[in-house]
Amino acid sequence: LIPLHEPSTASMASLAIGAGQGNAFQNMLGQYFPLPLFTIPKNHGLQESGQLIKALEPFEVVVVSIHGNSLFPTSQYGINQETINLVNTLAKSKKLVLSLFANPYSLHLFREALADLDAIVLGYQEGPQFEEAAAQVIFGGLPARGKLPVGITPNFPLETGINTANGYRVGFGDPEDAGINSEFLEKIDSIVESGIKEKAYPGCQVVLIKDGIVFYNKSFGYHTYDSTRPVQPTDIYDLASLTKIAATTASVMSLSDLGMIEMDRPLEDYLPWLRGTDKGGLILREVMAHQARLQSWIPFFRETLPENNTTGRTFYSKLISEEFPVEVARDMYIERNFRDTIFSRITTSPLRNNRNYLYSDLGFILLSEIIQTISGLPLDRFAGQSFYSPLGLSTMGFRPLERFPPERIVPSEIDTLFRKQIIHGYVNDPGAAMLGGVAGHAGLFSNALDLAVLMQVFLQNGVYAGREFFNEMTIGEFTRVQFAGSKNRRGLGFDKPSSVPDEPGPACERASMASFGHSGFTGTYAWVDPEEKLVYVFLSNRTYPDQSNRKLVELDIRTSIHQAVYEAIDGSRSPASIYKH
Repeated sequence: LIPLHEPSTASMASLAIGAGQGNAFQNMLGQYFPLPLFTIPKNHGLQESGQLIKALEPFEVVVVSIHGNSLFPTSQYGINQETINLVNTLAKSKKLVLSLFANPYSLHLFREALADLDAIVLGYQEGPQFEEAAAQVIFGGLPARGKLPVGITPNFPLETGINTANGYRVGFGDPEDAGINSEFLEKIDSIVESGIKEKAYPGCQVVLIKDGIVFYNKSFGYHTYDSTRPVQPTDIYDLASLTKIAATTASVMSLSDLGMIEMDRPLEDYLPWLRGTDKGGLILREVMAHQARLQSWIPFFRETLPENNTTGRTFYSKLISEEFPVEVARDMYIERNFRDTIFSRITTSPLRNNRNYLYSDLGFILLSEIIQTISGLPLDRFAGQSFYSPLGLSTMGFRPLERFPPERIVPSEIDTLFRKQIIHGYVNDPGAAMLGGVAGHAGLFSNALDLAVLMQVFLQNGVYAGREFFNEMTIGEFTRVQFAGSKNRRGLGFDKPSSVPDEPGPACERASMASFGHSGFTGTYAWVDPEEKLVYVFLSNRTYPDQSNRKLVELDIRTSIHQAVYEAIDGSRSPASIYKH
């Protein structure tokens, strides 16, 4: 049972006996997945335990941790009969993981439940480090390597212990656990805070993973400049164009592994309605590498603005109806047929005369239609079922207001031109909004940690938590430069460092040529370097309150942080640093 496989709030819960809310064990479990958390005092009565057992009825797997224990056998190591009875009862009806922070001899107290217990994690003693380590073992962030130093008859002979997989999921630790001197990371804090001071963004999240260890996971600033709501690690940002890799490209890779899509075939093979148009013959490889001669973007919303509406057509309603079913923003629904108008505008848009690289949203809007045509599922459901749910990425997905309260979602803009409101919980990109919040080029939301885990899957050649999400060869193909020798640095969906000396690129100077990632309009960035086994994610809402704010780019915040990470890695390897540490 350990490491726990695909977590689900519908089937898995945590119960801490003898510890209050906010205990270190449950906090660490929550780093992996937001399990429903229950607590109960050790000295509880039958009524309390009965209510708890009823509350736990819907869950298949329950992780029970026992806290507040003692070293002394005369007091049963601080474990009372109420606790033992509760464990015995739950073990009969649940898959039970017992996490015990006590003397190993206390195991004999649970001899009645042994036939029903599915897993036991022995943490030996109280304390945050022990509790966090046990929680990581349960989810596979740390391997179990321990052996009992004593024999407890008759069930647990000396050196009893089960080894579990190493690197099953990311682990959480200090920078030193990843071989990095903490002092070198102070520069990252300084760069981030200077960006907030310069009003490049009101707040942000930064996550760094090296060698499979999350060694830096920090939130800075506030949701907005009124400084009323601090950014929390669980808060959710509009990822903007990171949608292209974290949803669309990932889905195309999955379909490619299944043999359902090929990169060197034309679009019309997958979208028959493009036959007879100049878009039908465009090759998927060129579309995903942004050199298919497509226009950069089309401002679909402009023709719906009152000053440009010469047709007398009613585009929007404040109320949802059969005629206006698609939600664009709060109290704003677009007419049913405008989706067809968007694809008509793409289909009839003129192709450029040359095949030079030009970043384009249009091809990725078409790719989301291809994904739905092939799989039978819209992009949000296909990506959710294929990656986000099995990976336990609870914050990642489209249309976040359907799953989370607005307080957890960071607003992206005060839109004074199109929607005339604060864009909060709705996608910032106008075209994606007009498509109902789900599009191939934008619409995905997440916190930084969930996005970093997905990037770690790419780093690990598609294998994570005991499952192959992508074939290793597919990862290699999509993350390599597609048209070497040209001025196009792109992979398939993924961006790559510039190979031209002194030419600015999307990555910092120190990033290897094997690295890959993407950036987003709202102030987001995600990058992987296989040579250093490094993942870097930066999420901000630099577009709040006004998307014309370009200080994030002008001050080079994202890549300066990235460079500082490499400096910390290199500095920690120097003899002087090793001696000091």
